[in-house]
Amino acid sequence: MIDDTIQLPEGLDALLGHPRRLRVMPSDIGFGIAAHGPLARLRDLVATGTPVARRDGERFASPVPLPDGEYGVACYPPVFSLLPVSGDERESREEFWRSVADYHEHRTPAEQQQSARETTRWFVGEVLAPTGGRSFLEVGCGAGRNLAALAEQIPGVELQALDANPAAVAKARLTGAQAVEGSLYDLSRYPDDSVDVAYTTGVLMHVPHEEVESVVRELVRIARVAVAHAELHGDPHPFDFHRYARDYAALYRSIGLDADYQVFPAGDRRADANGAAGILIYAK
Repeated sequence: MIDDTIQLPEGLDALLGHPRRLRVMPSDIGFGIAAHGPLARLRDLVATGTPVARRDGERFASPVPLPDGEYGVACYPPVFSLLPVSGDERESREEFWRSVADYHEHRTPAEQQQSARETTRWFVGEVLAPTGGRSFLEVGCGAGRNLAALAEQIPGVELQALDANPAAVAKARLTGAQAVEGSLYDLSRYPDDSVDVAYTTGVLMHVPHEEVESVVRELVRIARVAVAHAELHGDPHPFDFHRYARDYAALYRSIGLDADYQVFPAGDRRADANGAAGILIYAK
């Protein structure tokens, strides 16, 4: 069954200024939508002639019919992607990451975006290496860009890594890391205090608010020296799905832990291209 209408979540409708029209675009993870008018950068992002959905009451008549089903909103403002959801939401997200093809983080490090490689040089050189760690665990390693930089920066370093995507894991192993395919929701394979430093970059932002605390607690359990995160900082929206902004210092305080936290604005080389980044170090 094909549905030719779109109904926005109430919070997103308000955020977009209750638009009368939307632009609708196919995207890598479903369909992209953006309000016509209120978002200043729209003209720079959407080509002329993109189909326009027009409001009719609470719904928009879509010129790009969507397969019937449930969609979550992945927040990449000023464009918001409609991500198909099938069955259990956690499984739906993990299935996406297991199967996604040609994602830049899953290419070999040399094929990834130049900006990402520059951010890695900074993160490894100025955040991870100063911890003094000699063994590291990366959860959500992709194809191993950070792992390769660590191997170059710290001779003899011991590297472990985990990712849901089998093709990415195969490439990460080329860095010399003990990389395995698995879920970040089950880190029981790693004993207490089994590595010096555990870290994530752009991974926890894909973990729902109700589940992120348990993942953080596991990383704290596994690390002997420190836990580090480079993640999307910001205010969460009630309609978030797949990409969750949050305040990681507040998250750590909520579980009784203090940590150093810096926030860099969008556009800074240390920030996410679509939003501010928070760099957090929890030293044990």
